[in-house]
Amino acid sequence: MADGAKISRRNLLLGTAGGVVALGVGGVAWVATSQPKDMVAEIVRRALPGVTIDEAGMERFLYDFMREVRHEHADNPQAGAESTVKWHATRALQRVIGLGNLEKIDAFGPEIEEIRRFALTRFLMQSNFFYEEDPKAQPIVYEHLLQPRPCGNPWADVSPPA
Repeated sequence: MADGAKISRRNLLLGTAGGVVALGVGGVAWVATSQPKDMVAEIVRRALPGVTIDEAGMERFLYDFMREVRHEHADNPQAGAESTVKWHATRALQRVIGLGNLEKIDAFGPEIEEIRRFALTRFLMQSNFFYEEDPKAQPIVYEHLLQPRPCGNPWADVSPPA
C-alpha cells in the first residue's frame, strides 16, 4: 500500500469468505436456472453436426417433447418422481461439467443415450429432415402436429383403399 495502510488478517478473511459465499450462491443460481429443455436441445444439435435447425421449430419441438415426457409419468407418480430426480441431477451435472463429460460417467451414459434416442427420433420424424435431399443445405424445420399421426412412419400410406 502506498500510504502505509494495512489490511488486517480479520478483514482479509472476512472479504475472502464473502467472496466465496457470493461465488457459491451465484454458482447454485447458475445451475438452478438451467432448463431441462436446454439439455434436450444440446443433445439434438450434437447428434446432427453441420445441420442447421430452425430456431422457432426447435422451440416448438422442445415444448412438445417436454409435454410428452410429463404425460408419460402421469399414470405412475412414483416412477415420475424418481425420473424427475434423475432428470434434475442429470441436467445439473450437464450444466456444470458439460454433456460430453457427463456421457463418460457410467451412471449417466445410459440415461443420456435414452434421452438422445427418444428426442432425436421425435425430432427427425416430425421434421423435414427426411424430405430434404441434403439436410445440411437447408434448415431443418420441426412441424408441430396438431393431430397425431396414426403411424409414426412418414412414408406410410394410411389413406383408405380406393
